[in-house]
Amino acid sequence: MSSQQLKDLFEAGLASPAPDTVDVDAAIATGRRRRRVRVGGTLLASAAVVAVAALLVTGVLPLRGTDPTGPADGVPLAIPASQWKDGDAGMTALAQGVLVLRTDGCLVLASDSLEMVVVWPSGFTAVARDGGADVLGTDGAVVARAGEQISLGGGESRVGVSGPCLGGPTPIFTVNDAPPYDRNVATATPATWTPARSVDDLQGTWLATELGGVDVAGAVDHTGSPLVVVVEGGSLRARDGLCNDIEEGIRVEEGGRVVLTSQSMTAGGCDRQRPGWPAAGVAAYEARSAEVRAAGGDQPRQLRLVAEDGTMLGEYVEVAPSTWSDSAAGSLCLDALTSGPGLLDVTHARPTTVAAVRERTVGPGDTSPAAQRWADLDGAAPAAWCTSRVGSTWSTTAVAKGAAPVVFMTAGTPLGDPG
Repeated sequence: MSSQQLKDLFEAGLASPAPDTVDVDAAIATGRRRRRVRVGGTLLASAAVVAVAALLVTGVLPLRGTDPTGPADGVPLAIPASQWKDGDAGMTALAQGVLVLRTDGCLVLASDSLEMVVVWPSGFTAVARDGGADVLGTDGAVVARAGEQISLGGGESRVGVSGPCLGGPTPIFTVNDAPPYDRNVATATPATWTPARSVDDLQGTWLATELGGVDVAGAVDHTGSPLVVVVEGGSLRARDGLCNDIEEGIRVEEGGRVVLTSQSMTAGGCDRQRPGWPAAGVAAYEARSAEVRAAGGDQPRQLRLVAEDGTMLGEYVEVAPSTWSDSAAGSLCLDALTSGPGLLDVTHARPTTVAAVRERTVGPGDTSPAAQRWADLDGAAPAAWCTSRVGSTWSTTAVAKGAAPVVFMTAGTPLGDPG
């Protein structure tokens, strides 16, 4: 059998692999400390195995998991590395995913549910080429390539680890495994979090799905308002119903660093003992960096706000602007009662309609103060009952878009939920 025939036999085996029913560790003793996962794929007939071994020895076929391509045609790429070398004792956890070069120049192992910065063994280097990146072993051969599905052994230790990409919230995976690695062409590249490059990356209306580690998917606060962050141009607004309404200037610097250029709390109050306070407002207020994830398939864009110590303050999904502007009672009260002089402490809100307000009567005359003032409004239009405080005076007020607020009650002691 010629070398070409042997090579054709090997390639045919790769193209039509037999079912994987054998534990590779049990079948092949490598003679060195190495944790190896079962490789879905190729078990050739015994004659083919002998033939492939011969081709490897003679150099007709390259070793699987290596690539003779050198760094000459690439740009050096800094990667984090540990002090681990082949032959050292190490961790034996398994990490699998697609190797992805993020926009910030960090190589991460990404799956649908997780992303980890890869810390490579001592002496490994990398080069960026053709929009991707190759990782080179100590001998200069390519051992991993961005865009490939890869399996790596190791763990999440930071001992003896140094280099770039280690300071953010993304967890790390330190490789304690020598090449060749199990590599395959990925069928799809998972969407990955990337640091915001400018405030343009944050433009939009974002609904909170997780705040402070608590799942709040699709949640509203106790006033009925969604927990949202809005970025419009160079301004940021975060509204947690009536408990926090933060509006500030914002810009994004290198590495996704968020800088708030002004400090103004445009509404405050509520019962601070209630679960979830202050939620969306504080997440935006304390954020020091931001990451975004591009839309993919049925998934909208996503946003993360991260504290200076790497703590995840909040995760958000992009929603239609109406989620912010039409958040019923909370927005109506804030828009109507915080536009005048001074700061109104709005503490409660309840949705209603213009017709219901016109029918609510008070006082000795048993009439509605809104009957005449709101006579020209559509009765079905949304309205809200608001409880607010200015100094030591508390008020219950009805508000609606395009109409002057109507005060129904005032008191020198706290007024509660107008509902």
